[in-house]
Amino acid sequence: MKPIYLDKSLGIDIRETCVALVLLGKKLRKIDILGVHWFPVSRLDGSDPKEEQIFLTECNRFLMKHNVWPEQTVVSLPRQYFTFQTFDLPAPDLKTLDSALNFEIERHFTSIQDCYFSRHAVLKAEHIYHISAVAIRKERVDTICTLLAKLNLKPSAMGFSGFANTNLLHKISENPKEVCAIVDLDPNGIETTVLKNGAIEFSRYRTLNNSDLKNAYSNPKLPPQNYDSISDELVGTVIEELQNVLSLSKNVESSESIKTVWLAGSGLLAESLAKRIEQSAGTTVHKLDSNIPPLRDVEYSSAFHITALGLALQELEELPINSNLLTSKQKPQSTRAKVKSTLILAGLCLLILGFLWGNQMMYNKETLAGLDKQLKEIKSRAGAFEKVDLEFNELERIAQTLNAVDSANPGKLPVLLELTKILPPDTWLQSIKINKNEMELRGYSNVASKLIPIIEGSPLFESTVFSGTILSEAEGEKFTIQTKLKPAIQ
Repeated sequence: MKPIYLDKSLGIDIRETCVALVLLGKKLRKIDILGVHWFPVSRLDGSDPKEEQIFLTECNRFLMKHNVWPEQTVVSLPRQYFTFQTFDLPAPDLKTLDSALNFEIERHFTSIQDCYFSRHAVLKAEHIYHISAVAIRKERVDTICTLLAKLNLKPSAMGFSGFANTNLLHKISENPKEVCAIVDLDPNGIETTVLKNGAIEFSRYRTLNNSDLKNAYSNPKLPPQNYDSISDELVGTVIEELQNVLSLSKNVESSESIKTVWLAGSGLLAESLAKRIEQSAGTTVHKLDSNIPPLRDVEYSSAFHITALGLALQELEELPINSNLLTSKQKPQSTRAKVKSTLILAGLCLLILGFLWGNQMMYNKETLAGLDKQLKEIKSRAGAFEKVDLEFNELERIAQTLNAVDSANPGKLPVLLELTKILPPDTWLQSIKINKNEMELRGYSNVASKLIPIIEGSPLFESTVFSGTILSEAEGEKFTIQTKLKPAIQ
């Protein structure tokens, strides 16, 4: 039996020369990795239609393989496209903070009117908030949104790799208050983020023009010693970046040092690079991962998919940083209902329908049993045959009338359960009318013409036809269907 997922979310991590996709599915109490994909691609800035076509083909193949176009799609763009700033801001409460932030954002970012921005606030001390803010030029975001529209995907959020990795760190770190760093290596450069007390103090990206890195990042055919030699070459740059970012972190004291380094991404160099950093820096190094299990046939690797996973997780869980650079107009209108509320309402409806149906059946049975008992008593007590005859005929007439009423009003619960079972999920009913053995259905469907063979194929219905014409409206195709109930359920 296939598992039932209440919601699905797609994370798309776009780098300068590669893209990672992760599809997550949420059950009641568990999240699974349903699918992953990683592929190389050049810059998706609208300048190369050939590279855009590669992106569209790979993404479409992934979506068709999993037969899903999720409403929740979170995208991040190459780190070097973003401007990142941190600062402290005094405010008595969050409401006052929000009103002061717009002015403060303009102080820290140039040409902010041409950018989309997002921020995350952490209470640092009493009435002091630590702000992490990120901005990106609007044309960068608009270009990728236009490209995704060709796949019939509308991003629900535009994320930031530093925030996505930090959210994952909060899920697995045993000591989030220590000074630590996240190093995210991709084929084109390195993103270094320093955190203290769980908040981002500073983050920056450095481009690395290293052809050996690009060649080895996803090439499994190289000898193991090649990965070691490239890691030896890179470790000096990594440690230099750690020292630079640490020195730029205003809230980190000079006496404090990085206790733990979390290595994100890094491709096939992850193992050897982690060892080299640990040996050279004398600090503990862990690979950034998650505790979310992949399905059996999913080839998930944190070295390639970890940031995309963090992006997808943003729409399925409450995370410390819930950042979105899209404006309210750009976000798709959500059609999601709260799962628990839906289940509770569905359960209550079934209970009420069951109670009404059972109550009607019990009432009819008790009435018929009472009449039958009266008939027997009258027969036994009647002294005169004529009187008995008259009473018998009268009671028989009443019994026939009740039986006719019962026959003319077939049980409604089997009909409702059958409709719930056979109608597709893109169809909803406005009204159901049952009169004797005839039933009328009114409602909307994406494709109303497919409903006649579905209903006609049920063992409970026959002679199914449309009544009137099908009308196309904003909610879908409006229809009216007439059908007859087979004698088996009457």
